[in-house]
Amino acid sequence: MGNVGIALKRFLGNKNTISIIGILVGIIVIYFAYNWRVASAIDPIYIPIATQNIPGNTQITDQMVGNIRINRSAVNASRNLIRERNQVIGQYVSSTTTITTGSFFYRGQLVNAQERPALIQNLRPGYALFYLSVNLVNTYGNSIMPGDFIDIFLSAERTGADRRVLFGKFISSIEVLAVLDSAGRDVFSSASNAAPAVLVFALRTEARPNETNFIDLFLILQGATRIRGVTLHPVPRGRDFTENPVYEEPQIASQRLLWFVEANSDLIRTDVGEIITLPPQPPTVPDEETGDQEY
Repeated sequence: MGNVGIALKRFLGNKNTISIIGILVGIIVIYFAYNWRVASAIDPIYIPIATQNIPGNTQITDQMVGNIRINRSAVNASRNLIRERNQVIGQYVSSTTTITTGSFFYRGQLVNAQERPALIQNLRPGYALFYLSVNLVNTYGNSIMPGDFIDIFLSAERTGADRRVLFGKFISSIEVLAVLDSAGRDVFSSASNAAPAVLVFALRTEARPNETNFIDLFLILQGATRIRGVTLHPVPRGRDFTENPVYEEPQIASQRLLWFVEANSDLIRTDVGEIITLPPQPPTVPDEETGDQEY
């Protein structure tokens, strides 16, 4: 036994033996380290993705979220990517974001219920927020403020031979809920020194019981903003009207302008799901006294 120990001691004391052992140990370490790195890089994991377009201010439900397998290295490259399904469901999409079908979810896109803007949290059932694009000029030097009542006028260039401009009061008595800048901040708060970018209104989208003449102004205004050449103009009702209102709900001020918007849009009514497609406008008849045409 003593001879074996002496032989082993001599073997390990040989410099060549130590070098060979060191090389073997190094190869083994490199081999396992390389395999670990490769496995970590190509190891697929499941990441939540959107199964449909999810607009801003929408609460994400289980049906809106799917899963996709992706290499772990691609996930590790993005710090803001949300990796867990339970961190997505129940959250709200930011009001400035739309998540498209097949997209990943990122932390800056989602907010919880407590972080949602007050406009959203205080919105009454059956109402929707409408954002009207504005600037410093058409808000009269930023003189339209939250709580003011305004009218909305509509202008559009006609496509007829004389190319007259269509113009008139479209909707009356809309209360302004907020005036926001391009970053979504209240322009009258200390956090914003920017020019106004949008006026925010709450418009009713559902008829009341036994209401037979309900018009979905949110739908009508959305249709109007999508007609080429149409511009919506905010016009203040005045401080006296705002401070001493005989309150009236927003209402259509011109049936002719309503017809114009409906005739140039296919509006889907959510209550019955029908598409309204109106026939072409009938020929106008010149006025017998002036010779002018109505439009």
